[in-house]
Amino acid sequence: MRLVRVISDDVVTSPVSGRRGAFVRLELVEDGEPLGVVVLGDVVRLGGEGEALHVVVRRARLVASPVAEQPLARIVPELAALLRLSRGGALAVREHVVAHGDVLRFAQDDSGAVSLFLA
Repeated sequence: MRLVRVISDDVVTSPVSGRRGAFVRLELVEDGEPLGVVVLGDVVRLGGEGEALHVVVRRARLVASPVAEQPLARIVPELAALLRLSRGGALAVREHVVAHGDVLRFAQDDSGAVSLFLA
């Protein structure tokens, strides 16, 4: 595992908070239980050890540190497909906006699968 820095521009806007980042990870939760995750963004450039890596973030395993849940004030189209999993409880979202300059931990297994550990 090694540290890498996000060198992509902040081209994605979170539909929940309006914050911009290179990519955004949204986790829909109901009564504290995860319903699913949506990743907004495509290829992200990461720099480390004198090289630039290109990662398709939707295919990468994104391991997120716990963040506080925010009540979901309105249903955004990006999360609408996950609503079919709801049982009618209180909905909230956990948001990770990963921006230019952020440092992540990067790992790649023998099959080439990439894991990014978000702070």
